[in-house]
Amino acid sequence: MLNMNEYLLYIIIGICSFNLYINIKLLLSNLFDKTQKIMQSLIIWLLPLVGGLVVLYFINDDDQGPPRNRKKGNYANDSMPGGVQ
Repeated sequence: MLNMNEYLLYIIIGICSFNLYINIKLLLSNLFDKTQKIMQSLIIWLLPLVGGLVVLYFINDDDQGPPRNRKKGNYANDSMPGGVQ
């Protein structure tokens, strides 16, 4: 049976592993410059779980690229031949 100290140890190891994964993913990303990466790394480690989730959201949001054109509405269609003049 696990005691409270072992649970705490496993929780700390899990959070550190999660933060390390996010930090490596951030450093390998081409989306941000050096200063932004440093600041986001600080957010990851100073706000362990919440900071990692926020940075992961921004990395995944930017990795998805621009939204696809929708059939309804007049999105990305200026109705002029040759594009915007």
